[in-house]
Amino acid sequence: MEKNTENLLKLAKKFTPQPDVYMSTRVLAQVREKRLRKRQWGFALLSSVVGSLLTAIVFLSIQNLPTKAVHFAALVDKPYVVRMEMDQLNNQNIFEAEIVLAQGLLFHSDEFSDLQEKQSLVFAWPKDFEGDVFPFVIKGTQEGIKPVKVRFFDEAGEVLEEREIKIRFEKSVSEMRQPVKARTS
Repeated sequence: MEKNTENLLKLAKKFTPQPDVYMSTRVLAQVREKRLRKRQWGFALLSSVVGSLLTAIVFLSIQNLPTKAVHFAALVDKPYVVRMEMDQLNNQNIFEAEIVLAQGLLFHSDEFSDLQEKQSLVFAWPKDFEGDVFPFVIKGTQEGIKPVKVRFFDEAGEVLEEREIKIRFEKSVSEMRQPVKARTS
């Protein structure tokens, strides 16, 4: 019996117990789950960073968009040349244009003094106009922010585009808080 026990112990030392198949699949599933959690955390962090960057880019680009109402500065009782950029309108069929001045603004022309009495001016658009800018001269008679509206019409009288330029008129250069700009976008 002793010999049988000894043989049995020797046999037991050689034999390595195998875990149940279910147990090995559970252990492998746990390891896989830990790896997946790490990947998901990394993906969530990356998504948050990319989302924050995109939000910042959109916010900054919206703030830097040009608006149709732009503030410029000019001196009271001095002629001021407004140069409307025509880059977006050159491809359209403009039939006529209208310039509407606010109270306290006058058209300025050495040749046509009767223009100073008008608050708006409608004129036929030249068919051969190929310039990059549409210039006109105004003069402010009062201090303050004064809007100038320019409308472009097609042959049917429909408005192709309307632009508004706000110009701040001051009595002296020292009162002006920004330099005079003559171009609009």
